[in-house]
Amino acid sequence: MYCTKDKYPGTIYNEHSHCHHHSYEPVAISSPGPKYIFESILQTPTFPNEQTENVTRYLNEAAAQALDGSIHQYFQDQCITQQLYPALFTWPSGYVQPFSPFEGLFFVGHSGVSSWAYNTTEGIVLIDTLDNEDEIKAILLPGLQSFGLNGSEIKHVIITHEHADHYGGAKYLQDTFKPAVYASEVAWESMAAMGTNATPPVPTKDRILADGDNLSVGGVDFHIVLTPGHTPGCLSLIFPVSDQGRPHMAGLSGGTGTPTDAASREQKVRSQYKFADICQGRGVDVLLSNHQVADHALFHADILAHRTQRTPNPFIIGVDNFDKYMKINAICSKVIAAREGQNLQV
Repeated sequence: MYCTKDKYPGTIYNEHSHCHHHSYEPVAISSPGPKYIFESILQTPTFPNEQTENVTRYLNEAAAQALDGSIHQYFQDQCITQQLYPALFTWPSGYVQPFSPFEGLFFVGHSGVSSWAYNTTEGIVLIDTLDNEDEIKAILLPGLQSFGLNGSEIKHVIITHEHADHYGGAKYLQDTFKPAVYASEVAWESMAAMGTNATPPVPTKDRILADGDNLSVGGVDFHIVLTPGHTPGCLSLIFPVSDQGRPHMAGLSGGTGTPTDAASREQKVRSQYKFADICQGRGVDVLLSNHQVADHALFHADILAHRTQRTPNPFIIGVDNFDKYMKINAICSKVIAAREGQNLQV
């Protein structure tokens, strides 16, 4: 239950107002402020060009992939909440207690964007670098220190795509600790085009990752899949993890968010299906993301913090469900395109 009388500023509450099953008893006020509080806290988009027949078709296709309760919320997030109620899908940046969902793998991000540190026998492989230098100093490095690690142990940095919330801290890490920094060729080109005065500064071009590459560090193979769409230079990863001594395979889609133009959406749909097929062939059963809204990392962290020997690891969703998750993400891109009147040729 979530209840507070301070949640809705400007609202007058009856003396006996209370919350029960997420309800409350506000009193509407005429001035100042709106007559009904809901008018002021939730703006929903309209779709005047909606292709209703296609929305219905694709929405039901996605729903059919989400019959298992463990992935149904992802369908709701991506096909409905994000599209119809975007304010409810927005997570502000805030502190998150670092945690370790698998042996040697550490979450060192915040509520807005994730960063994963994999500690191998040959140093740390870091996946994404938060927004900027300040977040590296205030969040990522202290997060590593909480596990007895430090920045000098970061030997490899993988940038999933050319958005600042993923490469923003890379230049500082590059200059300070001298790790090898990896991105796709297209991502490097896009970052270089931002210029030397970009804020945050872009990293100096270093190593290039191509489709099908394997980056092997300390006996851990990171398999690279180029998945353009979210951005032209987006890449995704597959790598092994271990939970309570049992091996699993993790998949991290580098860009689950949907772009706005039809051509990029078509590309993203193809990429998500491509990644789904490759992941199924490699037995991927663990869902990770570079944004916690896409893998529910914050919720899973609390479950893991109170885990017993019989509690399953919530990041482990199974091979079939991972495949369905990726297809849901692809189909939901077709849903929003149809809502906005776009005809995707995919």
